[in-house]
Amino acid sequence: SKIWVNFIVPQHFTSGGVYKMRFSIFRDIGGAGYSDIITPTGAGEGLGTAQGSNNTYTFMAYLDAPATTSVVTYKLYWHTVSGGTATLPGDVLQSSYAWEIGA
Repeated sequence: SKIWVNFIVPQHFTSGGVYKMRFSIFRDIGGAGYSDIITPTGAGEGLGTAQGSNNTYTFMAYLDAPATTSVVTYKLYWHTVSGGTATLPGDVLQSSYAWEIGA
């Protein structure tokens, strides 16, 4: 089976002048530990327009093929690019989705 993974991530930029975020998806299979399965350059970056701006950024969907019958867990990691400060606002919907797609 394959797994379709998608994250919806709100961003709030509080300081700095770059206003970019970079996202990575990590995967754990059966408790063996997390490993980076995708860290895009460019395509995985959200861009803000001004300090105090709020942007909802939908992380690109990823089709994974873990080739296992064990439990698979995904995590999203993120950081600012070239400085600045950003937060994930608590008052905005944040969500992640994973769908198993039959072989």
